[in-house]
Amino acid sequence: MKQVNREPLVTDVIGMVVGVGAIAVAYTRQFNEIEYLPGDIRGEPWFDPAVAVIFTVAGLFIFLVASIRLLQGLRARRK
Repeated sequence: MKQVNREPLVTDVIGMVVGVGAIAVAYTRQFNEIEYLPGDIRGEPWFDPAVAVIFTVAGLFIFLVASIRLLQGLRARRK
């Protein structure tokens, strides 16, 4: 089944960059040394690892979906 109205392939490449960026943000959250006020939830020891896990999973999902769409678009373009 051929797709008639599809975004340009650059959109999928941008999606892959966003996925890698989310993983990079997750990595930098692991080394957050900011001192927050007492009672601030961001100062809890579990907060940064939780945010890192969420960003990593989301980044991997975005990267995977964008790469699959890019491969499908390249394959459809050849035919």
